[in-house]
Amino acid sequence: MTTSTLQDRIKLALEKSGLSKTDLWKGCGVSSSTVSTWFNGRNQNINGGNLLKAANVLGVHPLWLANGQGEMCPANQAGKNVYIPSLNPLEKSQTIFELKINQSWLLKQFGKTTIDSLSHLNIVDDTMSPHLNPGDYVLIDTSASSYNTDGLYAVRISNKFYIRRIQHQDDGNLLMKCDNSVYENQTLNKDQSEKTIVGKALWSWNQKRIN
Repeated sequence: MTTSTLQDRIKLALEKSGLSKTDLWKGCGVSSSTVSTWFNGRNQNINGGNLLKAANVLGVHPLWLANGQGEMCPANQAGKNVYIPSLNPLEKSQTIFELKINQSWLLKQFGKTTIDSLSHLNIVDDTMSPHLNPGDYVLIDTSASSYNTDGLYAVRISNKFYIRRIQHQDDGNLLMKCDNSVYENQTLNKDQSEKTIVGKALWSWNQKRIN
């Protein structure tokens, strides 16, 4: 992709950031029609405060965004990490894994809005084996704290957090399933689901000890 025009640079920066046009105009505090002029080429310049705001939202150099000169991204942005808090409450006898993830990767995968609501959950049981095992950890979008589609969710059971596969049933209830067939499934009605579902599982990493 060329970067000779503002239109080219805006499209490239947005693609690499993982943000949407909505994220951009809200982050800049301008109207959606203003951002549209940047995208369709009707406006070939971003002036003053809007330039600085857009560059900050997109994580690029203002000079590059303005005229294509210099490096696209600040050096300190490329390696910047984001701290992802643990969903588990910290107990005296418990060590919580501190998770930091590259900001650029997060933006590309999930977008800025989702990043602000991310937590992580360490798997400590075998209820979701073989897909998730003790030692694995999962990124959770806590803004998705109610059922919308079948999938993996973080749930609260007896004040502890687990991952469960949730499926909609013909009677309107939700089936909360363990992948490990040793454990029984549970049925949730609507009121129960609102109190039980904490967020939607987005990504997992497998941790294995090498002896």
